[in-house]
Parts: sequence; C-alpha cells; structure tokens
Amino acid sequence: MDAAKRFDVLFDTEQALREGRLSGAQAEAVSAAAFTDPGAQQSLLASATVNGLRGLKQDCARVSAAACVDEMAVYERVRRARSIRHWQDPDGTGRIEVRGPIDQTARVMAALEPYERAIFEENRRTGNHARPEQTAFDALVRRCVIAGCHVTRQLEIDHNVPLCDGGTTGYENIHRVCGFHPREKHPTSARLVGEPGQMRLRPNERPPP
Repeated sequence: MDAAKRFDVLFDTEQALREGRLSGAQAEAVSAAAFTDPGAQQSLLASATVNGLRGLKQDCARVSAAACVDEMAVYERVRRARSIRHWQDPDGTGRIEVRGPIDQTARVMAALEPYERAIFEENRRTGNHARPEQTAFDALVRRCVIAGCHVTRQLEIDHNVPLCDGGTTGYENIHRVCGFHPREKHPTSARLVGEPGQMRLRPNERPPP
C-alpha cells in the first residue's frame, strides 16, 4: 500500500512494475528509496536490471542514506537562519515574522492552542464572531489576568477552582496567569475574583472541617 502511494509521483517505477520489468520486491525497494530522492529513480531502475534484488537493495540503501544526510543538512541550514523580526507598516500595522525549523515553529503554535480554545469559548459565549486568525492573534498577545500584572511571557493555564476540588475545565474556571501568582494562590487556596485583566486573589473561605 505504501508503494502504491509513492507511485503517484514515481511513474516510471509504476510502469516498470506493470510491464513486468520489476518484481514486487524490487518495486517496493526502488519506490522507497526514490521517494526520498526522485532524481535517483532512473539509476535504481537500471540497477534492478543488472544487480538482482540484493544489489538493488544495497544501492537503495545508499540513496536513502544520502537523502537522510541531505535532509539533515537542510534542517541545519534552516536552523542556522532562524530569526524573529518585528516591524511596523506605514499604516501603523505591527508585524511579526518568525522563521525556523518546522518542528520548532509547530511547537509555538501548539503552545497557543489552549489559549485559543479558551478565547474561542469566551467569544462564543459573548457572541463575538472572531475569525480563527484573529483568535490566534489574541492568544499570542495574552497577558496575566491579575490587575496590575503585565507579564506576557510563560503564562500558565490556571484552574481557579482546582479539578480535585470539583472545578471544571470550562472557560469560566480557566485563566491565564504568570508563573508567580499560582505559587501565591495555591498554598493558601485563594481564588481569583473580578474580570480578566482586573482580577485579584481572595482567600478561599472554606467552612472549617
């Protein structure tokens, strides 16, 4: 099945298999290696006609290894060129450009997801029909909800009422706070009160045991 998917771009290999010039095992070996380096397809097809399956597999292994090295070189080149730029357009629009390896930029986007979900739930509750890209922007520029705290980095998702005390995972129980305030909040079982951005900590008034 994997070989069949590769044939979508390896037409010559598929044709050789259909014409009987390649066995199924040969076609599998050629397609796997040529998929990593399409430029090697013709040389591998030639190898299949003279070197037998064992020799073909050795050639395929060399092609795959070389492609892996090339891929690592490309990754390192992208990593070395990593950057983040911030500038302003003539109309006053602020712009941010982030460049780097895809796995690392994907980590940044994944870190935004919990905040995007929380903002989406709040928008739905209030009838604010923001587009996904607008929601993502709002998640990116989030800041601690505590009044007077303007920290915007390394925020944590805090359950105002802990799950172990019956708190929910709904938006109304989830807030974005800096790393300092949870350390202040949880030892005293305090609770957040007020509107986001203007919240304060209030000691939890539990009934005595």
